[in-house]
Amino acid sequence: MLKNRINSFYVLRGILSHIINAKLSIYCRVIGYFDNGTISETVEVIDNKLKLIKRSGYGFRNSDNLRTRYLLNWT
Repeated sequence: MLKNRINSFYVLRGILSHIINAKLSIYCRVIGYFDNGTISETVEVIDNKLKLIKRSGYGFRNSDNLRTRYLLNWT
């Protein structure tokens, strides 16, 4: 009985975590629009580009090289 309650607690915690993360994501997009005038598509493009660079930069030995690569991509 206790084991079932513990398992249901972990399931509920996972569901609530996804809901909270979704709400925070929406909130950040709305705030980003009013602060910077950026729309979510612009933010998504930038985010995807940074993730692509990060995936290709796993071989860097320090974070300065990765930062330089980020900055060179938009100059």
